[in-house]
Amino acid sequence: MNKTNFTKLESNVLENEVFESVDFSKTSLLNYSFTYCTFNRCNFTESIWRDSMISSCTFNNCNISLVNVEGCKLLDIKFIESKIIGIDFFKCNHKLFFSIEAKDCFLQYCNFSDINMNKTIFKNSRIHKCFFNKTSLIEADFSDCDLLETTFHNCNLSKSNFCNAINYGINPLVNNIKKAKFSLPEAVNLLKELGITIK
Repeated sequence: MNKTNFTKLESNVLENEVFESVDFSKTSLLNYSFTYCTFNRCNFTESIWRDSMISSCTFNNCNISLVNVEGCKLLDIKFIESKIIGIDFFKCNHKLFFSIEAKDCFLQYCNFSDINMNKTIFKNSRIHKCFFNKTSLIEADFSDCDLLETTFHNCNLSKSNFCNAINYGINPLVNNIKKAKFSLPEAVNLLKELGITIK
């Protein structure tokens, strides 16, 4: 793979490129296409990914905050040890093109409503104040996650993995948690919405 300086790019179609410590902040990537690219320690704060196609790419230790993702296609994307803040993922072109994973990441104020995220991996991430509404999360992996003030409403969480996750508040009356995996003592929190107290 080639190491690329974004300021020297002459094409908006990139493949098999490596970007090292590039500052994309407030940069428009409108209608760009990135395939099999790797981004290491890059800053995307307030950048524009609108109507772009990002496929089979990896983001390592990147800052992905306040990015405009309207109409963006995200397919087979890996976020690793990255900061992802204030992203309305539901505005992506998610009906046909949306599959991500976020390992060891920090996510805050992100909205994943109405998206099919079956088998998505969030392992060992801090997911704070995020919103999942009518989201399909069958067999999703939230193991070892911190889900502080994150909301799940009308979600399908069947067969999902919450082992060793903490700080989650999941109402079993409004979410499908059939065959989901939870660990004690945190699993006791599932009973709060049922009006049950364990002493």
